[in-house]
Amino acid sequence: VSVVDHSYDFRNWTPRTYSSLFAAGEQAGISRLYGGIHYLPSIQIGLELGHKLGGKIGRMKLID
Repeated sequence: VSVVDHSYDFRNWTPRTYSSLFAAGEQAGISRLYGGIHYLPSIQIGLELGHKLGGKIGRMKLID
């Protein structure tokens, strides 16, 4: 599922498009590395956990 980020529409910035939620997460993670906020192992573990959680949610049966 592709994702379009409209977070900065209020500033008239061009929306960013990602091929998947995971791709958006990768971009967010690497930006935190460049910003000196997180180390690479933390980013990799966070992406792995997010992927596992997303898979579990995707397999859940929703209650009516």
